Amino acid sequence: MELEKRGVATATVCSAPFLRPARAEAQHHGMPSVPFVKILHPMATASYAAVGEEAKKVLSEIINALTTAAFYKEEAVSEPDEKNNVFMVDGGVGELNELFYERGWTDGLPIIPPTEGNVRAMLSQSHYEANATLGFLPPSMNPVTVEKLAVNAVLAGCVPDYFPVVLAAVEGLLDEELGLYSMQTATNTTAPLLIVNGPIVKILCLNAGGNLFGPGCRANATIGRAIRLILINIGGEVPGITDPSTHGQPGKYSFCIAEAEDESPWEPLHVELGYPKEQSTVTLIGAGG
Repeated sequence: MELEKRGVATATVCSAPFLRPARAEAQHHGMPSVPFVKILHPMATASYAAVGEEAKKVLSEIINALTTAAFYKEEAVSEPDEKNNVFMVDGGVGELNELFYERGWTDGLPIIPPTEGNVRAMLSQSHYEANATLGFLPPSMNPVTVEKLAVNAVLAGCVPDYFPVVLAAVEGLLDEELGLYSMQTATNTTAPLLIVNGPIVKILCLNAGGNLFGPGCRANATIGRAIRLILINIGGEVPGITDPSTHGQPGKYSFCIAEAEDESPWEPLHVELGYPKEQSTVTLIGAGG
């Protein structure tokens, strides 16, 4: 993309499952017309003969892209109309759930209505302004505002006291060292796993014991689910479209645990990473399942 901006024609070769995420990122950078050449997937395990045949099929497209003037244009990136953030729904919770499901705003499970009161209560636990932008989430690279995070925390069933953990986790998601873009668009089962440490574990009654990866604990379940809804609704991770994971995994619904520090013979994870024991932290890693 940088070459296109400098007037150098390019041809980005991309296998089929990754074409949608690639176009989404190009759109975000104001380059919707940048040329992509689609090839079959997978190529890594294909025979030399199959790779050669595929190369012959797309060679003319590559030559055409490289011998044509650069496609880059200074096009404005479309921003959502903030005036339409609030809308009214006739009917009850059932109708609201149907609307959200039809629009792709859920993980397939029922949601809690993100009323203005519910969102305000969530925002009351944030040290940020509601309209503060923390960064951009892949693959769609949409802006992450604190208000949007609060809405998704409500949808997931979080109580307001959980919101600081959600915020900390999102700050981790936005750290380039995590490699979230690769996780969001991978064909494997990798997903962000949240590991919570420090006093907040006992304060919020996070499960750090038996069945910690299973059901039964509201804090674990809803904090992890909030992150997944954020990845879907803000990051634009749509299963089967921008998320090409072959099988997926249960952790892509909710993936949040805590460390049983008092029972461990080792130093807590966050202490090993250089944080004081009395500080509450959220560590993120990419984990498969």
